[in-house]
Amino acid sequence: MKTAKYAVRCSACTGRAVANMHPSGVRGTYREETCHMVAKKIICSSCGCVQVSETADGVPYELWSKANILGNFLWVNNEAHGRALLEWTEGSRERKDFPDSAYYEVLPGWLLNAKHRPLVAKKIREFLG
Repeated sequence: MKTAKYAVRCSACTGRAVANMHPSGVRGTYREETCHMVAKKIICSSCGCVQVSETADGVPYELWSKANILGNFLWVNNEAHGRALLEWTEGSRERKDFPDSAYYEVLPGWLLNAKHRPLVAKKIREFLG
């Protein structure tokens, strides 16, 4: 698993910040590999706050784009994640290059349900602005 950038909430000003994420601990099988991502550095362009961690736990963070939809949680890590999920939700069921290779295979049942897709797509569009 490689590094990624997530959109997160700044702990100082609650504005939008960028977290440099790194894998920490891979487990599972070759087919269903899971990896816990930790924030090693968070930079806020609004207030200039910079948080850095050298520990395995990383810097605590809250994702910028998250919502409760019909009692289920939807989150978007970054713009690429949101666009790929939106493309899948709005019609293309093809497997695309995605930050997490097995992503489409593990989407939750409520999100796979066709009757929820319009609401999910609407929320993702709000996330993407």
